[in-house]
Amino acid sequence: MGKSQRHGRLPLTNPSIATPFRLRLRLHYKAARVGGVMRIHREGTLIIEIRKAEKADVPAILDLVRGKAEFDGCLNSLQSTEADIEEAFFSEQPKAFALLAMKSGEAVGIATYYSIYCTFIAKPGIWLDDLFVYPQFRGSGVGEALLSELCILAQNTGCGRIDWIVATDNDRGRSFYERSGARIFEEVRRARLDECAINALAEKAHNKAMHPTSG
Repeated sequence: MGKSQRHGRLPLTNPSIATPFRLRLRLHYKAARVGGVMRIHREGTLIIEIRKAEKADVPAILDLVRGKAEFDGCLNSLQSTEADIEEAFFSEQPKAFALLAMKSGEAVGIATYYSIYCTFIAKPGIWLDDLFVYPQFRGSGVGEALLSELCILAQNTGCGRIDWIVATDNDRGRSFYERSGARIFEEVRRARLDECAINALAEKAHNKAMHPTSG
């Protein structure tokens, strides 16, 4: 991680290189950490704030998760409710955490994550479950700010890596992650036991334990 990331500042594009108007706007971004919160400025005006999610953010979190499900083309798979989100993120023993990107008091982006442990390197890590920014705010540094803040959190807690998945057809996402320094593993495939498969395999093991076959 570069010096600029360690101190919560986003790297600026070289101003001597001619760039399209949308990219030129990035030259005016400045980021600073104030009271543990990352704040991104453009031309001296506060536009985006990155902070940890709070219980009052539950509806906004669910809206962003719904947006991510829709973006992934699996909206029909979304089962989470506000009660589920509150229990998962804000109970006495939370199962996951979230960073929010805020603009004028409204959540426009999210990074949800939880702790993992990496036996190969003998260090804890972070699993980035969802990284999502509403379409109208993409390309303006919001995703980069969320990922940078997650790196600061990982650094402060002694994590050795951050892992996540990216769809093979998400070319824009893959490019963004690679620009951020991520390595994308092409030689591995995702595997999953869904709830139905878990129950079936557990039941099979239970039946074998209850009715062992004779030698």
